[in-house]
Amino acid sequence: MSKPKFDPDSAFKKIVSREKEQDSTSEEKVNQKSKEKPSKDKKQMSYYLTPEIIKKLSIASAYSGKTLSTLVQEALEGYLDNVIEENK
Repeated sequence: MSKPKFDPDSAFKKIVSREKEQDSTSEEKVNQKSKEKPSKDKKQMSYYLTPEIIKKLSIASAYSGKTLSTLVQEALEGYLDNVIEENK
């Protein structure tokens, strides 16, 4: 029997529907996680992202349990390390 293909739209809908079904205790935990205060060595910045990237970040956040901010920071660090290494 073949393995079913991953459907990101379906996965995202399942994630969103699960969040709506959570009880108030779980919602409080999610809200606390998203309201984490950054340490003093971090600075808040704003950038424009496409809806597709935002969707992928949301899915990755649900899978990994990491905040969106953490995922973006890790992705940028990896990408920038590669760019710097390639240009040395």
